[in-house]
Amino acid sequence: MGKRQARTYLKQYIKRLNEDIYPQDVIVYGSFLRDDYNPETSDIDLLVIADIFVQMDEDERLRLLYRKTTGLPLDFHLYGFTRNELKNIGPLNSLYHAVSSGVSLFS
Repeated sequence: MGKRQARTYLKQYIKRLNEDIYPQDVIVYGSFLRDDYNPETSDIDLLVIADIFVQMDEDERLRLLYRKTTGLPLDFHLYGFTRNELKNIGPLNSLYHAVSSGVSLFS
């Protein structure tokens, strides 16, 4: 499976998110944006930004996000944040680079 097919599965994942999470944004980062993406060994790194997460702890968020990947033949690496939490990610946080260099799938 190449990047083109992976994009098709990403669109399916976004559609699933829109069923009940209603994300304000989904940011892709990591190897999928670079030339070193290998569909056999690479995962798809996503930050899902949604207001629904405000009432959930990290474990609840991850369970919800990963449940949406069922049946999709991609290895996902997911994070769920609210818009306020995203604004507060500072340069010492390991996700800072992901936020600053990632690409919105909604733009």
